[in-house]
Amino acid sequence: MIIKLSNVKSDQESIFELIAHLKNLNLQRNRQIQEFRFDGDPTVEELLNVSTPISFRIKPEKYEMDNIEWGNLVALTTIGYMKKLNFMNILELKDRVLVVQNAFSDFDMFSHAFRALEAKKAEISYLGNSEIFMKMEPVIYESLEKSIKCKLPGRLGELKITTEEFLLLASIFFCNPAISKLSDSGKITIISTLRVCYSITLSVIRIMAHADLRVYYCFIHRSRKLMKKLDIIISCAKLESGLCRSKSSMIMRCFNFNLFSFN
Repeated sequence: MIIKLSNVKSDQESIFELIAHLKNLNLQRNRQIQEFRFDGDPTVEELLNVSTPISFRIKPEKYEMDNIEWGNLVALTTIGYMKKLNFMNILELKDRVLVVQNAFSDFDMFSHAFRALEAKKAEISYLGNSEIFMKMEPVIYESLEKSIKCKLPGRLGELKITTEEFLLLASIFFCNPAISKLSDSGKITIISTLRVCYSITLSVIRIMAHADLRVYYCFIHRSRKLMKKLDIIISCAKLESGLCRSKSSMIMRCFNFNLFSFN
């Protein structure tokens, strides 16, 4: 079932219905990360141009994945999650791609941090404690890497963010009408959805009595910028030594990454 966010009212029944739907999508995504793998190297456009769900394969017993394969899998589950949000089906393909590229890194960082919080871990990692960054010798900017992996989960723990807050805030991050090159019709669709998400969020969590929405966004946005800077440092070092990029092709497509831009 896909909830039509544009028709959701700020009454209690609709709020609970939406939250239940988002929880179900999140459970599906977590199960895919834990139990499945993916073969192939599709583009973001190819994944978003079809209405069918992304097809994953069950991981064989004792199957080991490196951090690049983990990164690919997480990126694909994020796209699969976003595809199931109703407003994405209303947008044109070009706008869907822009929304995914814009929201991917925020959602990826936010969900990694929340998963660490749920697991009572002090830092972000893939399952089985697999590193989210590829290790290099000598270690480059170890303190920066540690800051990225530890600060956001720690801050979310201090703010005592709930599952409902996590899911609703993630929905708001998806609905950004200020995305560059977004069509006018896309802006109208996303603005409409964004208003509903804000209304639901404010109704459910009482304007965040313990924290302002901007606090969450500030930490997530800062972590994303740190990740980009760290990737630039590692990428430049690898280019100099003739090695490959540190991130998988799927993740780089989602980031819409520019090696020489810190914005």
